[in-house]
Amino acid sequence: MARPKRKTRRWLWLGILVLGILALAGGGYYSQIVVPQTAAQAAAVKTLKTAKAQKGDITISAEGTATVVAVSQAVLGFQSGGQIAELRAQAGDAVQAGQVLAKLDTTDLELQLAQAEANLALAQSKWHQTQTGGTPSEVAAAQAALKAANASYDNLLHPDLNTLIMAKSDLDTAQAALSQAQAAYDKIGGAANPEIAMMPQALQLQTASLAYQKALAVYNSKVSPTDAQVQAAQAQIQQAQNALAQLSPTDDDLAQAQANVDAARAARDLAKRRLTEATLVAPFDGTVAEVTAAVGQVVGTAPILTLVDVSKPWVQVALDDTDASKAALGYPVEVTLDAVPNQTFQGKIVEVDPTVILVNGVSTLYATAELTNPAPFLKVGMGGNAKITAASAKQVLTVPVEAVREISAGHYAVFVVDDKQQLTLRPVEIGLQGTSFVEIKSGLQLGETVSTGTVETQ
Repeated sequence: MARPKRKTRRWLWLGILVLGILALAGGGYYSQIVVPQTAAQAAAVKTLKTAKAQKGDITISAEGTATVVAVSQAVLGFQSGGQIAELRAQAGDAVQAGQVLAKLDTTDLELQLAQAEANLALAQSKWHQTQTGGTPSEVAAAQAALKAANASYDNLLHPDLNTLIMAKSDLDTAQAALSQAQAAYDKIGGAANPEIAMMPQALQLQTASLAYQKALAVYNSKVSPTDAQVQAAQAQIQQAQNALAQLSPTDDDLAQAQANVDAARAARDLAKRRLTEATLVAPFDGTVAEVTAAVGQVVGTAPILTLVDVSKPWVQVALDDTDASKAALGYPVEVTLDAVPNQTFQGKIVEVDPTVILVNGVSTLYATAELTNPAPFLKVGMGGNAKITAASAKQVLTVPVEAVREISAGHYAVFVVDDKQQLTLRPVEIGLQGTSFVEIKSGLQLGETVSTGTVETQ
């Protein structure tokens, strides 16, 4: 029993000595290095597990699921519905960018375009006429026509005396002729004569009656014109004014004519675009993956054709978001597919999605890798596993991760064990941190023994 007590006193004196040194060196060093070292030495009396600093390889990697995907994929459909007139591609066909894949019946669209072009031409012609105006002689003729229309209207509302006298004279003459014709008609029996219709007196009476009605109408129009006559005269004035205005356009006239041209051109462009949209073309070189329509079928705007670009073998890798730092452009990737488990495909990351997506309750980050050793049998949709290597080091000095302590932010140390099982806390500079080992860049020599706490490492 005496020996353990002496050993315990020795540890006590050692602790007092260390405390004295720490008091001189500063409380910060004591709290960060010596206290943990003393505590670890006390624990080492009970269970001391160690490992040696040795050369080894370290790899920082992330693993996830892999799926073969197309470089590009397009689901194509028409912008407006119609009947399919042509279908020039089937599933499995290789097509080139710009190649026609399908067309709708464009009979109505072509007629609409023709009508729109005709309307545009008419609007442009009217704009040109409005802009150029009329020649001096055309303007003079239009002014004369307006003057005549105004004079006719004024004469209709306010006829002069001579006009009224002539109209009354014509009416009196017509009435006298009617009276004479009536007397001659009555003299031969009138309507009682069975042969009256064959007699010249009947025709004379009819002619005289018509002449009288006409003279009466003319007279009445001079004395009191009808609403229809007034409206007709006003319409003639308006027509003459419009004709003169077209020969002398105002700024508003020019603006309206230009607006009509713009509207007609927009309608023409819309009709042309609709005609163009009735044809599906390949947006890139690729392979037709699926066709869901047939010639003669009436379709809407739903997709009818799927095009994929498989010119490059790409793989989509799904990672847990905690491995986001291990996926970056250019990082190497190893892929194994369930369809060919004995073959490993190499590649590199060419794209990393900027956002994390929740998939079945798991925050998932997607990255895309291009394979450098593809095989012709690879098909879109094949699945497997992928391993992304973020960093690696070959034959560097390493210790188990359990041996390294973080004594402050960014500062690390290990407990070095000497031949007498004594512990010394020594600061070290670390490099790569793997899941099992840590790279030691300085502060430790090959073969030195370090404490690994409660985990024993062979």
